[in-house]
Amino acid sequence: MRTKKLSIVQGPPGTGKTYTSVAAMKVLLREIPKDDPPILVACQTNHALDQILRQIAVFEPRYARLGAFSKDPDIVQRSIAVLREEVRKVKMADDLRLRSAKRMDVIANILAHDLAALGPEHKVLDPNQLLEKGIISQGQIDSLAHGAAGWSQHVENAQAPLELWLGAARVPTAGAQAVQLESNAVEDPETEIEAFRGTEAENVAAGAEAFENLNGRYICVAHSHTGKKSALPAAMTLILEKLLKAKDLWKIPQACRGHIYCVWLNKYKDQISEALRSTATALLEPAEDRRIGRWERDLLVLGNQRIIGMTTTGLSKYRALICALKPKICLIEEAGESLEGSVTSACLPSLQQLILVGDHQQLRPACHYQRHGDALHMNLSLFERLINNNVEYGVLSQQRRMIPEIRRLLFPIYGNILTDHDLVTQKSHRPPIKGMGNINTFFLDHTWSESKDTDLSFVNTQEAKMAASLFAYLVRSGEGIDKITVLTFYNGQRKEIERLIRSSQCYRDQANPNLEVRTVDSYQGEEKDIIILSLARSGTDTIGFLGNVNRICVAMSRARRGLYIFGNSGLLWSKSKTWAQILDIMAGRAGKVEERPWQFPCRVGSSFPVACEAHQRRTFIGDPYAWTEINDGACQTPCGKTMECGHSCPRLCHFDGQCKCRKCSGDSDPA
Repeated sequence: MRTKKLSIVQGPPGTGKTYTSVAAMKVLLREIPKDDPPILVACQTNHALDQILRQIAVFEPRYARLGAFSKDPDIVQRSIAVLREEVRKVKMADDLRLRSAKRMDVIANILAHDLAALGPEHKVLDPNQLLEKGIISQGQIDSLAHGAAGWSQHVENAQAPLELWLGAARVPTAGAQAVQLESNAVEDPETEIEAFRGTEAENVAAGAEAFENLNGRYICVAHSHTGKKSALPAAMTLILEKLLKAKDLWKIPQACRGHIYCVWLNKYKDQISEALRSTATALLEPAEDRRIGRWERDLLVLGNQRIIGMTTTGLSKYRALICALKPKICLIEEAGESLEGSVTSACLPSLQQLILVGDHQQLRPACHYQRHGDALHMNLSLFERLINNNVEYGVLSQQRRMIPEIRRLLFPIYGNILTDHDLVTQKSHRPPIKGMGNINTFFLDHTWSESKDTDLSFVNTQEAKMAASLFAYLVRSGEGIDKITVLTFYNGQRKEIERLIRSSQCYRDQANPNLEVRTVDSYQGEEKDIIILSLARSGTDTIGFLGNVNRICVAMSRARRGLYIFGNSGLLWSKSKTWAQILDIMAGRAGKVEERPWQFPCRVGSSFPVACEAHQRRTFIGDPYAWTEINDGACQTPCGKTMECGHSCPRLCHFDGQCKCRKCSGDSDPA
């Protein structure tokens, strides 16, 4: 990584890709001259970028983050939006940003003037603006004012004469729609906002750069009233054109006034629509100049940093600014999940070294149009393309995440590449799951049928109940709610499981519960002690993208200590070679003999084995309703725990740990 112009590092799950990247940054910073351009660090998601910057900040305080505000308060202080404040008061000889902002304000005021007449606060158009656009004449305005002067209800505003003239021919329209005009006042703070996509479904580039928030005044564009069009005699329809030219508008019959006003309104809208197009086009040049002027100031900030972090989308978005920095080194994390176009944006003329760190056997890049990904291979990352073309690359092989019982399930994907660090073999660091009797992996086989929700996403209600009940059981057994994540491949199943857990008594009893029910596609780069995996598909002859090996890889490699899977093993075995191999390993029919659990080597069955911590008595749960047998305790054995008074607890096995001596309290009922 230190000496090659192109370094490619594959890091399978748990092998420390981020740790390796941070270590490489530490070495590079030590070796390059202090006055060298900053090193670029890019990640596919904002979350991953925050993770790596958090670790870099330990040894290098001079770093900046391009793009969105982070959720980490320390990294927020190093965002470009905050760092800009350091140079905001610096006067530049020719401030392009200031000049262009003033030009934009002038154009924005023109737009506001034309749109103001259509605001919902105005019941009718301003006659003076109709005159300004040549729609009515000065004589017609004078006739309106003269006719209105005789009315006792005269109101002192420009629209009053026209309101009086319309009378009952003025009727309300539909509600107004808010349109925002950007304020370019240079004294307003500039803020850039990046947002994660609102949905987790199907891996649609979570965490990509979204938009720049527009801060400024709002103008509601929607006339609140219009003219009433009543049925007219044929003869009256023919003379409407003449009535439009009438010098005295009060002589126009009341039945025709609504029609006349509608003609004026449509003409006004047509004219300002054309004017808006040309005026808005005039904004393009000063807007581009303002962006360039802002980047000129940004260069003053970024040039003093040693590390600049951004998302891979940001590489494209800020390419001109980055190019001006003339960086020599760029490191891209999660390169296997990044679109090829985003990565090639980093290939600047000044670049001397490109480091790609990722894993092409986990999630691939997501195309917004799926057919392009499959047919045109746009879902193939540059990282994977280089490896497929036999470009030299290195592999991290020692994993520090999963216990061997879980790691062995990745053999169909990685073969013998992965080895275990001593850490994951020690029970002091990876203790068995409470309430499971040393069974840390299990596949519950069922044939419960799937269905679809209103969003056409797959849901398996019985399986969701089973997963939610296992979640509650593990929490009652002593595993913290923050140590468990429920994963599923489908957003519909995710919502159903989350609904069931949130409605459970176990969840309501928790103080500030940090519940995680996620889709597999949104969980790459994450890990948790216990993973409950709900596959949902059953009852049909297809498994959809459950057969996608990249997704299988992510799903099977998130757990540190326990992995519990719900699905139809027969369907999976017949439709996916990878699932067939995983199921054979879990059933004890394949894999290394020495890696098979000594107790219950077959970890596939139609009943879920649980065991209470106190008595290790095993109970088998075959359907969601069987969990009611162990609502209060994991078995039906008397507790028997010796209390402070010396008596044994008379209660049956219970989770709450509250042993009460009924003999000492005078209560003879042991129930």
